[in-house]
Amino acid sequence: MKQHFSLSRYKKNVRQSFSRHKNDKILLAGENTFHHMQTVGLQNHIFSDFYHQLLTMKWPRFFLLVAGFYLFINFIFGIIYMVIPNSVTNVAPYDFWDDFFFSVQTLSTVGYGGAAPVGKLANTVVTVETFASMIFTSLVTGLIFSRFSRPHARVLFSKVATISGNSELPFLNIRIGNLRKTALIDLNVEAIMIHSPIDENGEPSLHIDRIQLQNNHLPLLPVSWVISHTITSDSPLSGLTTEDLALQKAQLIITLSATDQVSAQGVFAMHTYHHDSLIRDATFRNIIQPRPDGSMVADFGLFHATDSTLKEPLN
Repeated sequence: MKQHFSLSRYKKNVRQSFSRHKNDKILLAGENTFHHMQTVGLQNHIFSDFYHQLLTMKWPRFFLLVAGFYLFINFIFGIIYMVIPNSVTNVAPYDFWDDFFFSVQTLSTVGYGGAAPVGKLANTVVTVETFASMIFTSLVTGLIFSRFSRPHARVLFSKVATISGNSELPFLNIRIGNLRKTALIDLNVEAIMIHSPIDENGEPSLHIDRIQLQNNHLPLLPVSWVISHTITSDSPLSGLTTEDLALQKAQLIITLSATDQVSAQGVFAMHTYHHDSLIRDATFRNIIQPRPDGSMVADFGLFHATDSTLKEPLN
């Protein structure tokens, strides 16, 4: 099944925007990420899907954001305590830092006993800050738990995809490996090829073609498996040379979904193979090695290794 999206059908302003970026990488790159895809016509701001941003941003940035918001809250309440005359015991008038650290104690409910609010106005501010403290602590705790509890498929994709077999019926091969000691259950693998050939109007067009995989469903993945695609005349890869794939900025996107044996949760993974990640006339080296006692061992040091299928000329 093929889906073609031609930029020539878009409005003129969208086509011009794409033309300004057509020399860039416009498809997908990296692992588990979308990158270098140009989008126009969207009005995003910092709070667009803010919860999703908090879940997906890097840990250092997340903690920096939380720390900054924590200091900002204490800064605001410190100023409020400072402008209220004699609002806190054992704190000199207009001493911002003492009021700031009193706010820290209030927000964290530490309460050393050396300072206390004085008067109804100051106690009202303390009440508001205590309520803000409960909300802030609950939100941060929930976010940290959500980030830690997200299920991850510790799946290893081969660094390259190989093309083997004879010239009349070659095969595209991709190796996946389970890095956990427990198995993945009900595993499904799908693949698409995204490329940008030149259409009839001489403009780059975005093509999304599905790659039909063999043995792409496994009831159980204990260690490693090789997923294959037969490059027939109906295949999106049929007739395309390495140079053709490079000119069309072709990329293979592999998605994996399965159920984790321990948590019984669905896990997902994605990997991208660029045109220069395809090695022709090669097969993956076997990583299952026998031991002298008759048992088997999976050597992941050979996971990315390949062997050439070209026959050496006879002397």
